[in-house]
Amino acid sequence: MSDFTPLRPPAPTRLSELVFERIAASIVSGELAPGAQIKDDEVAAQLGVSRMPVREAFLHLERIGLIEMVASRYTRVTEMTPEIARDAFEYAGNQAGWAGRLAAERMTDDELAHALSLLDAILAETGDADAHRKRLDDFYLDLLAQSRSRQLQLASRDINLALARAVHGVESVPDDLLAAMGDGYRRLREALSERDADGVERIIREIHAIYARL
Repeated sequence: MSDFTPLRPPAPTRLSELVFERIAASIVSGELAPGAQIKDDEVAAQLGVSRMPVREAFLHLERIGLIEMVASRYTRVTEMTPEIARDAFEYAGNQAGWAGRLAAERMTDDELAHALSLLDAILAETGDADAHRKRLDDFYLDLLAQSRSRQLQLASRDINLALARAVHGVESVPDDLLAAMGDGYRRLREALSERDADGVERIIREIHAIYARL
């Protein structure tokens, strides 16, 4: 299993959240491979914490599907199957679509102009997967902020981890999918510029269905 360096948390942060973030990052990056067993006592010793925050982190990781726990037997990293990836993108599409709907209705004109500039950056992409992911993050995080929905913002982290794991290792986007994404983002730009909340929500869901095919 992965080796973890001791944690030195800032005072206001819950220790279990720091443990969760550290383990989740190792799973998403592939450092903790699918099927790898992880033990709470070993993680606690490596991080320099008690077993309680590790167990709380494990429950959170299990809840979002990054690990599976069988009582008195094992805790291990789950496999990433095409079905799991598809489900993650479907859920994320629904969530992002709702954020887009709210943002289209609530953002100011200046905020709308900024969101459109982020979409233009996506449309200028040439197929580099890392650059594409960065521009997508910028755009969807902006939409999330402009949704003015605290609940959506709180829920977004967990699904973003699942998505990051689903696309980890994807180095390039096939030409046919790149063309479909480009068409989707062009239609999304038009809908957002017109504050067409229904269209924004629908198109974002359609785009996420394309990503599920990566």
